[in-house]
Amino acid sequence: MSGDNFTTINENGKKKVIKYREIFDSISPGLYKAYIGLSKHSHGNFSAIKFKTVYKEGILYTDPGLVFKNQEAKYIMFQYSVYLLAHLKFLMNIFPEIKTNMSIEYEKIYNETIEKLWEVLDFSNKENSEWYKASIQLIDNI
Repeated sequence: MSGDNFTTINENGKKKVIKYREIFDSISPGLYKAYIGLSKHSHGNFSAIKFKTVYKEGILYTDPGLVFKNQEAKYIMFQYSVYLLAHLKFLMNIFPEIKTNMSIEYEKIYNETIEKLWEVLDFSNKENSEWYKASIQLIDNI
């Protein structure tokens, strides 16, 4: 895996290149566009700079080590919530029998988990409404 393509081996033993856009959009048209906006934000140079620097009095300093940073911790929780909500929604769309065959106890835990993840995501709207809108679009397109 690298860049915008996924390389696999076809049934004849030859390499086959598949574009990530094709994979995502085969699930739901427009899903790739929503995903890539979040992905570039989280995996681009922005993250490396954000997580390993400290900004003080107009100067950017290199972070000397592992330091808890409240803003970055929130960012990770927001991102995790989007991924988990999207994966759970996708899983239930592919295997609807999971939800219909859940025990009452498991259904309760599942619903509480979904509710808590939405609470985290809704909180992100207060922090960054643009990111929140992109996240909602990503989840809704599944």
